Amino acid sequence: MRTIKFRTFYRPNANFDYHDAVDLKNSESFLFHYGDCEMEQFTGLFDRNGKEIYEGDFLCDFEVEEEENSNPACYKVEYVDRLACWCVDTSFLRNGSGYVSITDYFVKENLEIMGNSYQNPELPR
Repeated sequence: MRTIKFRTFYRPNANFDYHDAVDLKNSESFLFHYGDCEMEQFTGLFDRNGKEIYEGDFLCDFEVEEEENSNPACYKVEYVDRLACWCVDTSFLRNGSGYVSITDYFVKENLEIMGNSYQNPELPR
């Protein structure tokens, strides 16, 4: 059975709270602060260190380097409706690729979470 979990980023104190679906249904504090929060879903996948991957996370691939600066390539995790799956955007790579399913990419098992879109907006590329 798939685990349905979310994390919420509470803007006023810049912290994450983690919830499962039942917590959200029963949480008065979450409902009270909803306008100040951004919610992201757990993908059901883990990085190479066993850390849970959520949408908005930046995954770095230490097997692929950007050509101009030899840094590991970083990708933002997004849910792509037209593909109906969790993806990373690889369109900045020179080979012209675009969205790639994390499960297709994850076969390499070399992705590591380096941050997220709220606390580390400078990370992609």
